[in-house]
Amino acid sequence: MDSFSELTDQLFTERQTRGSFCANYSDVEHSEAFTRDYECPGLLNLEDIEEYNRHFYEAIRAHFGRIPIIYFHFPIDFEKREKFRARYSAIVKAKRDDDGIRSVLFN
Repeated sequence: MDSFSELTDQLFTERQTRGSFCANYSDVEHSEAFTRDYECPGLLNLEDIEEYNRHFYEAIRAHFGRIPIIYFHFPIDFEKREKFRARYSAIVKAKRDDDGIRSVLFN
C-alpha cells in the first residue's frame, strides 16, 4: 500500500445513513444523484489520521491476521504545496507512533 490515498483522498459521507468512503475527488462521478445523496467535507482531518489508521489496520488484522504490511510513502521531495507536505509529516508520525502496527509495518 502507499500514502498517496492518505495524501489526496476525500471523505464522502452518505447524507442519510452517515456511512462513508474515501476516494480521490476526480475518481468519483459527481452526478446530480450522487451530489444529492453524498456530501464531501474534504481531505481526511490530520488530527484524526492516527485513528483512521488504527481502524484500517484493525480491519486488515481481523480479516488476514497479523500479516506483514508493506507501506510505501509517496515521494514528497519535490512537492511545493504546504498542505501536502504537512499531511505527509502527519502520516509518517502516525505510522511511527502506533505501537500496535509497528511490529508488522515495513515502511
